[in-house]
Amino acid sequence: MKKIFTIIILGLFLNSCGYYCYVSSIGNEPTSQLYYILPNNPNLVGDLEFEQYADMLASALDRVGYKNVPEEQAEVIIYFDWQIGNLTSESGSIPYTYNTYSTATTTNWVSTAYGSYPQMSTTTIATPHTSYLSYSNDYSPIAVHVIAVDKQTRKQIWKTTINDKLEYNKTTLKSLMPVMLYAGSKYFGATAEGRVDLFPSEVTNQGIAWPY
Repeated sequence: MKKIFTIIILGLFLNSCGYYCYVSSIGNEPTSQLYYILPNNPNLVGDLEFEQYADMLASALDRVGYKNVPEEQAEVIIYFDWQIGNLTSESGSIPYTYNTYSTATTTNWVSTAYGSYPQMSTTTIATPHTSYLSYSNDYSPIAVHVIAVDKQTRKQIWKTTINDKLEYNKTTLKSLMPVMLYAGSKYFGATAEGRVDLFPSEVTNQGIAWPY
């Protein structure tokens, strides 16, 4: 029972302690933040999946001050796409520790004026025991590209790439995409790169469902 309880706690910890991805961005803030989203691939215009993810991107842009407008009113065109790499299988084991319990009984002889009598005491001993939890998962690397282009000059203003891996037994692209875009929005219009760490409270406070 102790072993099962430890596995459950470990699983909850691994799945809820946080999320991170890697973001690389280059460029500057545009003078205008009136934007319209288009796919990098023209064949995706009107595609239902693209439209769904474009709405998620619009939410991320709006959070950092941009304003979504009809295409004819836009001064910045946001080109958007994502790429999923080859499927890879990963397996291994995670060490964890739980306690096994044993008891030891000792007998002491107590002397009195009328003789001696035995007095027994029982001690419970907890012995740490290390075991291993095996795991197996299929995942694919995923890269999301968000590019801001000046509508008049057709020059790029900024470009942001968000990298993560899609772990198929934990989440889906649909649930992961809004979190990736929120993480990347911290870099929109900036030249920087690094790891972005998010915790469930920050994500849910933004109205985004935690993906795990």
